[in-house]
Amino acid sequence: MPLRHLQVIGGQTDRFMYDYPCTNKMLILKQGVSRNLRRFSPLIQQLAKAGWVQHIRSNRRNAPLLGKKDDLESFMFGTPRALLARISPILSQMQDRRCFYCQGKLHSQTEVDHFIPWSRYPRDTAHNFVVAHRGCNNDKRDMLAAKTHLERWLARNDQLGQELGGQMQEQGFVSNIGSTTEVAKWAYGEAYRMQGFAWIETRRQTEMVDREYVELFGTDRI
Repeated sequence: MPLRHLQVIGGQTDRFMYDYPCTNKMLILKQGVSRNLRRFSPLIQQLAKAGWVQHIRSNRRNAPLLGKKDDLESFMFGTPRALLARISPILSQMQDRRCFYCQGKLHSQTEVDHFIPWSRYPRDTAHNFVVAHRGCNNDKRDMLAAKTHLERWLARNDQLGQELGGQMQEQGFVSNIGSTTEVAKWAYGEAYRMQGFAWIETRRQTEMVDREYVELFGTDRI
């Protein structure tokens, strides 16, 4: 937001944080402003997020895209790390306390990962989460996972999807296994068409995404 609009309240300008226009191209906060911005930063952030959510929902043209039950705030702003830490034990138990990727025993250096990378699908949905060693997660980064991992992910969601979805909903996450699988099918289909690569293991070992990846989805999973 331009600085000249930030202090406009109810159509009136109230220069309670700084004087504008700025002198010498410098913005100088008034006494006490920086301290109170730090003190009330969680409240300010939440009010800003709530304002954006209300603005997006108030546009009737967005209704068919958003629906009524979707967690719009998580979609727009992501999930706090503290909340991801709370679901790590759930995922760990379902994975027999093993890293989803290398299958080694989990230890203190673990992270919750988006199986379909956040860069491709910026949603925090229940069935897209796995827990992994920090090293594996950092090495995979924004790559799609290789075939062996995809097979394991699909099998987990087939076998434990209902239980996982229920527990994740209790933590406030959206659970729609059909939608998540559809997104995964799309992501791997695009990678196949673009002759992309998938991550196998650490040290950035990869393989090309071939037709067998797409065939793993079949027609009964969607």
